[in-house]
Amino acid sequence: MATVTGIRKHIRALPRGALFATQDLCSLGKRDSIDQCLSRMVAKGEIVRWARGVFARAEKVNRIPSAEEVARVKARAFGKQIVKVGNAKSPGSTAQANRSTNYLVNGRSSSFVFNGRVRIRMHGTARRDLFGPNKPLP
Repeated sequence: MATVTGIRKHIRALPRGALFATQDLCSLGKRDSIDQCLSRMVAKGEIVRWARGVFARAEKVNRIPSAEEVARVKARAFGKQIVKVGNAKSPGSTAQANRSTNYLVNGRSSSFVFNGRVRIRMHGTARRDLFGPNKPLP
């Protein structure tokens, strides 16, 4: 019960519509308890699930966050740095190509679906390659 109370308190402290990750709540209890609580809160409409492990406090009219906002929350949750890769449209690009967004991250590659439609791909690369040869590392 303390886990549920801590999660609700944490979420109420967030501004309406603010994104958060499941990882942000790991200090409040066991992972399975956190997952179960979040699942119940989604079912009740208290929070909105935008991607696997990324949620927002519900609003009266939910604004859809950008794919970049969701990708940044997901990267922050796993301690990764993230850089967007330009999506130049080629003459033969299809609608499928427009349904994915690409980022470079330090660490392993991963991908997930945002809002049930957009595939966000995080391509793993060396940290030094994220910022280019002439840019200082943060």
